[in-house]
Amino acid sequence: MVTVRRYFIDEREDIQKKAFTKWINNQLANTTPTLTITDLFQDLRDGVVLLRLLEVFTGNECKRENGKMRVHHIGNVNKVIAVLNEHGIKLLSISSNDIVDGNPKLTLALIWSIIQYWQGKDVIESVVPDSQQTNIEKFLLSWCQEQTKGYKGVAINDFTRSWQDGLAFNALIHRYRPDLFNYEDILQNASARNLEHAFSVAKNVFKIDRYLDVEDVLSDYPDRKSILMYVMCLFQQLPTSNIVIEDNERSDPSTTTTTTTITNDKTTETKSQTKTDSTQLQQYQANMERILQWILKLENELDKQDTTLSDDLKAIKQRFQNHEAFMISLTKDQNQIGDVLVEGNKLLTSKKVHLHPQLENEIKEQMKMLNHRWELLRSKSLDKQYM
Repeated sequence: MVTVRRYFIDEREDIQKKAFTKWINNQLANTTPTLTITDLFQDLRDGVVLLRLLEVFTGNECKRENGKMRVHHIGNVNKVIAVLNEHGIKLLSISSNDIVDGNPKLTLALIWSIIQYWQGKDVIESVVPDSQQTNIEKFLLSWCQEQTKGYKGVAINDFTRSWQDGLAFNALIHRYRPDLFNYEDILQNASARNLEHAFSVAKNVFKIDRYLDVEDVLSDYPDRKSILMYVMCLFQQLPTSNIVIEDNERSDPSTTTTTTTITNDKTTETKSQTKTDSTQLQQYQANMERILQWILKLENELDKQDTTLSDDLKAIKQRFQNHEAFMISLTKDQNQIGDVLVEGNKLLTSKKVHLHPQLENEIKEQMKMLNHRWELLRSKSLDKQYM
């Protein structure tokens, strides 16, 4: 079971690496001189590409250190983090050392924070110019559901398995450009063929880069962030002018009703629905992601601890103090593990929350993975304590 889970975790990491690399190259395509990266984890280590990327989004020059030494690279990445902080982007458990070291998961987390803020901000502000609070994932999920309503075979409940058969991608495109193909003609196609059709039309007609490959979406565990990023691009490029979204919540805390209105050239639809399902699910997903990043940080710290035998009393004392500080950090926030597992269990057992069976299975797998990684981390920590 552990081997299988490790495979799926790495598979998603590989998908994100590929998609995010293409996304960065697309953002930098019109810069002078042109920068192109080939290895996300290696090419961002000196901070130069990241600073150039922030220049594209902020419109401000970001001075960089041109030296080749690690101290120069650290300085550049520190500037990146400072710019992100200025825009209210808080990087939990990500340091400049992590990026300079080429840490895969934390590098991906950094890029996702940038994508979510700037591309997500463009999507939201095209609809609600003064909005600071609208959740991009919630908004796009609502938009996708509204625009594919009535399309046979399409049921969008998430940004993972709901897209595997390719019908959701094709339905979105057909909704705005029904002249491009007959939707009924693709209903009997294999999933791979439908995905290839949607990605080809998006590329050839709307100039949306193929951030995703067919096999990425056909995976047993499609990557949520990569699909969400691609849907952001669809939203930006499809002729969705005159869309308006209103998200009005009553001040009474006992009321959980949200009214969402999405309008375009052809239709106006108003939908009133309870927020309970989506709010609890988003809370759980956010907490699960935060906890997994925290565990990853601790795993990396533990792996870096020196365990070589030494007769140097000072070195032994320092090693003991370092591990003692690590154990304090480990136990200080361990209650958060239980909290997120309780959240997941509530989602699975609550009669008020209606989850798709596939989503239920995904939550169960996430909880098993979290519990396993936590127990493994504790075990390794105790082993090192007595080395």
